[in-house]
Amino acid sequence: MKPVLHILALLVAFAGGFLIRGLWKEGEREPSAEVARLAKVQSQVGPPLSSGAVVHDSAQRPEAGSKGNYIQLDRKVADALAVNASPDLKLMRMGLDGEQVKAVHEIQKEGQVALKEIEKAHATPKSDAQGEYVEIRAFPEDREKWLGGMIGKLRDLLGDDRAEVVARIIAYQDNDQEVGLYRREVFVTDGDQEGKARIEERVFDGEGKHIDSDYEVVDANTLGRWGHVLEGGER
Repeated sequence: MKPVLHILALLVAFAGGFLIRGLWKEGEREPSAEVARLAKVQSQVGPPLSSGAVVHDSAQRPEAGSKGNYIQLDRKVADALAVNASPDLKLMRMGLDGEQVKAVHEIQKEGQVALKEIEKAHATPKSDAQGEYVEIRAFPEDREKWLGGMIGKLRDLLGDDRAEVVARIIAYQDNDQEVGLYRREVFVTDGDQEGKARIEERVFDGEGKHIDSDYEVVDANTLGRWGHVLEGGER
């Protein structure tokens, strides 16, 4: 009886060791092909598509651990990033390569310059019971021309209907309401810190109803996103 128990114990130990080794190897396996492709493209692209807004990453760096566990965690994080994509990752998942994403960055920069000129043309300094501010009237027709110009350049780059999707990704960068479709009032007050200013951007619908306010602390010399329409801001 004892030899039988001894043999069974050896078999259990062998199976357990095999299972542990299998789990360890699972932790060390290479990332999925999609994640590997995105990582390669991101390494070619450089700084991500952005409107200049500050993004704070509160994620804590994982503690040093075994190689297998660390790689497994890294793969899970990469997969999550691919699903909850940043603008650049959205572009990559649409099939754009590194050079195309770089070209989109340039089209976005050109679009931002053109948009500032349109906003300046629709901006009026005001002073009333609310205080001093700048009103930016809605400009849906000019917005369509602006968007159409970007779509044309993107279609030349991509050659298909992805151009319209990418143009709208760019158009959404500056605000959660589509730029140009709503009247805005932009107020500036002193910030809590020296050299800083506080911006309040009020958004109104077609009936004049206040539907949203955004707040931002910016450099007092440039006045951030709205410096081109505000007195003393960056033109």
